[in-house]
Amino acid sequence: MRIRTIKPEFWTHPRLTRLDHGTRLLAIGLLNMADDEGYFLADEFIVRGSLFPRDESTIIRRWIDDLSSIGWIEVVEHEDMGRVGKVVNFTRHQRIDRPKSSKLSAYFSTGCEIIDDESTMNRRSIDDQSTLEQGTGNREQGTGKGKEKRARARYSVSFEEFWNTYPVKKGKAAAHRAWQTHRCSEIKDRVIESIAEHVPEWEQNEYKYVPHPATYINQHRWEDEGVTKPEKHYTTKDENGNDIW
Repeated sequence: MRIRTIKPEFWTHPRLTRLDHGTRLLAIGLLNMADDEGYFLADEFIVRGSLFPRDESTIIRRWIDDLSSIGWIEVVEHEDMGRVGKVVNFTRHQRIDRPKSSKLSAYFSTGCEIIDDESTMNRRSIDDQSTLEQGTGNREQGTGKGKEKRARARYSVSFEEFWNTYPVKKGKAAAHRAWQTHRCSEIKDRVIESIAEHVPEWEQNEYKYVPHPATYINQHRWEDEGVTKPEKHYTTKDENGNDIW
């Protein structure tokens, strides 16, 4: 935890004042929790242990999402590190003597931005306000930094492998949210392998009853029993070097 500065404008911020007291307290706490470049681990259990050891984790997750929806913070999902957050405009408002380089910035820049319709709409409205102070502000639209953020890969590498393998290409954003929720990157190989096991059934029905990708993930279809597994063929060579099956 670190000593930080709270500006007077914080208490009358036009969007923070619409949130509940717990969320506003979290906004302050994240300033203390963030490193010298404004990055922090946004996993609700880590945040709870650092700032709210007696509160329920589900409340912390909602508070984090609320701060993200108004643009006070940005949160990305990194395949290995999980949720990594950044207090927007942190370095603009905090003056730090001998700042240390962030160890989390690399994970944030290579993570997948968590996007939903409501937060995107709220952030757009924030961009139109030029008076927002500490931790909000605009997202530097039109600058090189802003363009770099918008160009950040939206989907993780492990999910793209699943998506490229799955026969139905519908609802990619919903499927990716399900992939993150169920932490499928940890069992990526098993999930992808299960697709091949379902193919004989899908082929028999001419691919009419293939579930959407998000449904496949949410229902843990890789755990289905009685699925026909593809036969494995082993190749050997005869004395002339020809394949024998």
